[in-house]
Amino acid sequence: MAQHHRILSSFTPEKILRWFRFIVPALNPQERKIVLGGMKANAPEAFFNELLEVVKLEMSELAFSNLVKSLEENELASD
Repeated sequence: MAQHHRILSSFTPEKILRWFRFIVPALNPQERKIVLGGMKANAPEAFFNELLEVVKLEMSELAFSNLVKSLEENELASD
C-alpha cells in the first residue's frame, strides 16, 4: 500500500486525470469505491470533484450514480 501511495504521489494532477478517466470505469464497483474513496480522503476537494467529472464522461449514468452513492455511504460510515 505504501508503494502504491508513493507511485500515485509522483503523478501530476493532469496525469492522474488522464489515467483515472479510463481506469476507474474499467474497475468493478467495489474497486471503484476503494480507489475513489482513497482519493477523496487524500486529495484536495476541488481536484477530487474534477476527477469525478472526468470519470463521469466514460461511465453510464447508472454506474456513475451508483459510484457516487457508494462514496457517500462510505463517508457516512466513517463519520
